[in-house]
Amino acid sequence: MPEKKVILCEGVHDLYFFSILLTEQKIKHDSVRKEELIGVRNSETRAIKNFVNPRKGKELRYLIKDEGGNEHCIDNFKILYEERDSSFVMILCLDGDAGNLKKLRRDTCDRFKGDIFVKQSENFHLTKSKTKHAVFFIPDSLESQVRAITGKNIDTTNHDYVKQALQEFVVECRERNIEWFMELEEVLFGNDCWSQ
Repeated sequence: MPEKKVILCEGVHDLYFFSILLTEQKIKHDSVRKEELIGVRNSETRAIKNFVNPRKGKELRYLIKDEGGNEHCIDNFKILYEERDSSFVMILCLDGDAGNLKKLRRDTCDRFKGDIFVKQSENFHLTKSKTKHAVFFIPDSLESQVRAITGKNIDTTNHDYVKQALQEFVVECRERNIEWFMELEEVLFGNDCWSQ
C-alpha cells in the first residue's frame, strides 16, 4: 500500500479533527482549505501533485483536503479514483446520513458502470480496485457527535474554540472507547483493515 494518504473531508471542522489525530501520532501532514484553491488554475491537481512529489512533499505522509461540502468531496473522489494514480490512497470522510451513501453509490455506479465498493462495516467501505481507497462515514456528522459526547456546539466561527472542543472530544472518545472513533483511528493508522 502507498505510504501517502489523501483525506478528502467535507469541511474545516473535519480538517481540524484529522489534523489533531495526525499531530497526536506525530505524523507529518499538510492541509488545504477549499478557500485556498479558489481562482487558482488546476489547483486541485496541483495540491495533490505537490504532496506526492518526492522533492516537494518528501516528509509528508498525509494531506487533508477540506472540500467545502459533500458534493465536492464525492466529485473529487470520483475524479481522483478515475485517474488511477497509485502513488497515494484516498480516505473519503463523509457525514453518515443515508443521503451521502446513496449519492456516493449512485454517482460512482453511473460513472464507473458498476458498484466499486465493498462494505467492511456500517461506517467503513473499501474500493474493489487494486489500490484500495477507503470511505468512512462519521455517524450523523462530526458536529452532532461532538455535541452528543461533550455537550459543545462547534457550529461557530471561533476557530480556537472549535479546535479546543475537538481536542476535548478526541480525549472523551478514547476514554469512553467510542466504537466508530476507534474504528476510524484503525482506518487511519492501521494497515490491517486495508488488506481485507
